[in-house]
Amino acid sequence: MRLLKNPIARVLLFGFLLAAVWLVIFGLPSGGEGSKQVLIDDSDIEQLIITFMRQWQREPSPSELRGLLQSFVREEVLYREALSRGYDKDDPVVRRAMLQKMEFLGQSQAENVNPSESEIESYFAFRREKYRIPAAFSFTHIFFSEDKRGAKVVDDAQATLMKLRGKGPDQEIISRYGDRFLSRYNYAGVSERDIRSEFGEEFAGEILKLEPDSWTGPVRSGYGYHLVYIYGRKESYIPQWRAIRLTIEQDMIFEAKKTARELFYTEILRNYQIVFRGEVQEILEEETVE
Repeated sequence: MRLLKNPIARVLLFGFLLAAVWLVIFGLPSGGEGSKQVLIDDSDIEQLIITFMRQWQREPSPSELRGLLQSFVREEVLYREALSRGYDKDDPVVRRAMLQKMEFLGQSQAENVNPSESEIESYFAFRREKYRIPAAFSFTHIFFSEDKRGAKVVDDAQATLMKLRGKGPDQEIISRYGDRFLSRYNYAGVSERDIRSEFGEEFAGEILKLEPDSWTGPVRSGYGYHLVYIYGRKESYIPQWRAIRLTIEQDMIFEAKKTARELFYTEILRNYQIVFRGEVQEILEEETVE
């Protein structure tokens, strides 16, 4: 037991175990022309032990290690045989997995990017508009249906507006006037983009011009007409970079990974000659002319 605590003794034991597994699975090496060599060394054993310890928080027992080695050898042999038979060439799932592996390998150099404060500030300075916070509006509205009221819809909305002079956007008023609206009546802290998405370009454009703290309108939307009461408005602004430091760092790391992948691909591409023939060549030449 004292010997097993010695790292060198453990490596030797693992070596003997590996040799035993190899003989059990493959028998004695034939040495013939058709034999295929799969080399498994101490680094493979070490990696198996590390992987096991990460999962189970302890070293594997001798029997567990034998099982790991058997599985590893089986996986390695079947994988190499599949490659030798060309199964990777016609399987889109395998192809995507191998492509993803290469992409991860290419970006691995940028995994541990830790930008300094000066680098973050410089990155932000050249991309300030990217981090602009859009204007936000809080408003309530009363809806008038053009389908229900026809040609009178604008007159009805204007007549209601006269009754609302000096009044606030309380729920009783909203429920008393206008027509039933399928969506909500109150919008708090919504951006111009959100307003445009729900009500349309014309409505969003008019919202930007309206004065707050009073009923105004009627404003046309894709649904009909609305009387609008803006009770909150926050102008667009660019925050200080320290307030969004984490977001900037994430963007920097994303760009670093993308650049690393492209450089990795460029270096590999130098070792290949790409030949285009037939219709593909014609298509490329047409795109170049355009």
